[in-house]
Amino acid sequence: MAKIIAIFSFLAAMVAIVLMAVGVRTSKTLMPPKPEGHLALAVPMQSGKWKGEDTPLGATEEVQRASENLLSVNEYLSRKYTSGKSEFTLYISYWAQGKESVAKASTHVPDNCWVRNGWKNLKDKKSDGNVFSVGGKKLKPFYKREFEIKNPSGEVQNRKVAYWYVVNGKAYDFGSGETSIPSPTKYVQNMIRQSKEGIPEQYFVRVDSSSPIEEIFEDADFQKILNALGELVLFEKDGETEAEK
Repeated sequence: MAKIIAIFSFLAAMVAIVLMAVGVRTSKTLMPPKPEGHLALAVPMQSGKWKGEDTPLGATEEVQRASENLLSVNEYLSRKYTSGKSEFTLYISYWAQGKESVAKASTHVPDNCWVRNGWKNLKDKKSDGNVFSVGGKKLKPFYKREFEIKNPSGEVQNRKVAYWYVVNGKAYDFGSGETSIPSPTKYVQNMIRQSKEGIPEQYFVRVDSSSPIEEIFEDADFQKILNALGELVLFEKDGETEAEK
């Protein structure tokens, strides 16, 4: 990991020198952040049999503050939905234009964060570029994962995950085929683009459950929540055919 950090620090320095030499300057005017609370307003607390409850990012105030500082978001939503013994968790991060670089924000995916916290990413369960439609509207392609962790008692906990990372309104292409390892090419491309155009608006959306993701997605009441997420940021726009490069 130290070697990877050193490589990317070197790349950042080289790109900065080149940009200074050619005189590249950001010319894009920043749009104001979305109104505070827009995530909670966009997503219903209850949908049919699913009842939601907002949850903190940590077990204590200190852990929550540390998590918020690490994520450096304008706004987030962390919510658990239950229906009898069934459950799923919805998490959304929002970074306004100019808030956080793509190089940093793109590391806050389960492939990195969950693994660093002891979860095992089951390689044979990984699936990228998944598609799903709600009410005839196509969602942006998403990543599908499955993680497991062994508790101190020896019990194995398993979570199925679907997530989206949306940059400037488009699904982000990590470029390397491995989201836990940054692509040097993408890293340099993002630095150059952000120097010219500024740091873009970004969203990260994650749904995870102990139940199969396919089972959750096919649930009619969940699809109402998925439709709300689509209207927020996940629906493909007309003419949108490529991921953010």
